[in-house]
Amino acid sequence: MIAEAEQTTFHIFFGSQTGTAEQEAKLFELQCRERGFRTETSALDDYPLEKFPEIQLAIFFVSTTGSPSLSQAKATRQKTWSGSGASC
Repeated sequence: MIAEAEQTTFHIFFGSQTGTAEQEAKLFELQCRERGFRTETSALDDYPLEKFPEIQLAIFFVSTTGSPSLSQAKATRQKTWSGSGASC
């Protein structure tokens, strides 16, 4: 089971207004790599939407400033996903 997990790439995504989610995502990436796992980390709005169906394992880190409005990255993805029939 561990050998299988080590062959799977952890796709780590972050969406952040202040950098907190990015910092946590990169810390998690480092911890995964220290344990021998492959990772790919990127901002939500930098990853091509059409590549999401290819992902086996995705981990999302998101944070806001506490404002009741959505961050720009999350609002864009939510609009795109809701129009495609995908759930978020």
